[in-house]
Amino acid sequence: MDRQLGDVVSTHPTENGRRLRTAVGLLLLGVLGTGVGVPLCTAYLSADSAPSFAPGGILGIGLASLVGGTVLALGARRDKGEVFVRHTRGLVHRRGGIERALLWTEVTSVSTTRPGRGTVAKLVGRDVACAISSPQGDMHFTGWTRGAAGLAAEIEGMVDRGGGKSRWEA
Repeated sequence: MDRQLGDVVSTHPTENGRRLRTAVGLLLLGVLGTGVGVPLCTAYLSADSAPSFAPGGILGIGLASLVGGTVLALGARRDKGEVFVRHTRGLVHRRGGIERALLWTEVTSVSTTRPGRGTVAKLVGRDVACAISSPQGDMHFTGWTRGAAGLAAEIEGMVDRGGGKSRWEA
């Protein structure tokens, strides 16, 4: 299959170190927000005071951060060693000792979205999402993949969305 794929053009590992650092930051924020939010909510509910969203907001941010940090930590563990290798005529995806290769001519569709913009979206890996469909199954990557935006643009440029025809084969 390597011969069919052609030369290696670029390598795009999943940045699990960055994902883990973000997970730790969110978990710390979650512990702090929950630790402050629970006593504030308890005090607020037991006192006769004017309505305020602050205690619930702090608790909500804490709980959401705990969930987000947990999801990111589990994803980093699951995707350890994941890498996408772009070749002149296809793409290879490696994760957990399993390798899948896909020729551009086998691609039936490529869908790239940018669910979020800016620093926060990049921080949580939601600045890019790309899904590649073929009869052999789907491949997908997000902003956690190094150079994801460029890789997505390259793949879209290589594949004619109508029939999965490679620019190299035209």
